[in-house]
Amino acid sequence: MNIVANNFMLRYFKKISIFTLDLGSNLKGPQGQKNDTPFGLKIKDEFIKKYQSLNNNKILVKYGEIGTLKFYEDNSLSRLEFHIYDKEKIYEIETKEEDLLKEPGVYLTEVLQMLEDGVVKEEDKTRIIKDVAYTNMPENIDRPDMALPKDQYIEALINRRRLMEKIK
Repeated sequence: MNIVANNFMLRYFKKISIFTLDLGSNLKGPQGQKNDTPFGLKIKDEFIKKYQSLNNNKILVKYGEIGTLKFYEDNSLSRLEFHIYDKEKIYEIETKEEDLLKEPGVYLTEVLQMLEDGVVKEEDKTRIIKDVAYTNMPENIDRPDMALPKDQYIEALINRRRLMEKIK
């Protein structure tokens, strides 16, 4: 599970005693072979690649972690907003000022527990904006199984593309 927030919210979450700062020390590295003089940048963190493709090439910076919960910084988000990426689900949480008066660990636990249980109180429904999986593929057309052998997978992709062109 990954959390993306601006610096204000990340400093709030950083007050949790088991929070470990990372600051993206090894997210990027040189790409190419040893004899190449030009260096490209290769993003090693898969979540950063996913976020970049979903959000108009915005590159995140890793901020820290609490166990397997990773925190990333995106300063284009509003001051009291953070996003939680859980597998294919995306939750956009708007924090209220009174929520910030709580202990950061307690508040984060409440939010994560609420998402895990799938129970959303009536007043919190407005705070969770999205619970969607983003893709550029139409939902009504089956996607080819990536476990197919390469030639069968390519054939399935071609058939799918033909079907999509007929629909348009």
